[in-house]
Amino acid sequence: MKEIQQQTNINDKHLRRALLPLIGNILHKEPNNDHFYINDSFTSKQFYIKIKQIRHTPDNNKEQAAIEKTIETTRRQQIDAALVRIMKANKTMEHTALIIEVNFIRIHAKTYSF
Repeated sequence: MKEIQQQTNINDKHLRRALLPLIGNILHKEPNNDHFYINDSFTSKQFYIKIKQIRHTPDNNKEQAAIEKTIETTRRQQIDAALVRIMKANKTMEHTALIIEVNFIRIHAKTYSF
């Protein structure tokens, strides 16, 4: 693991999270240390192999708040950009139609993370 970390310059915590889904079928790990070996007997019928990623969970409330603030800022920028596109496309628009468009954009901005 130290060799992988030195060559990729990835943080230890992130590297462990990235390698964890590979352990078992593609990689073997020695139980007492951080040595990994490639499983030469691994075969798959599929051309591409789907590897599930482990989701990052924030360690504390400050990190969670920073993530939420970043997401909120990004969504706000996306909404502003969408409003500009709508107004450029329509040139003039009634207030009620604009409110409907804004609410539609807000709903989609909350359900999808950009």
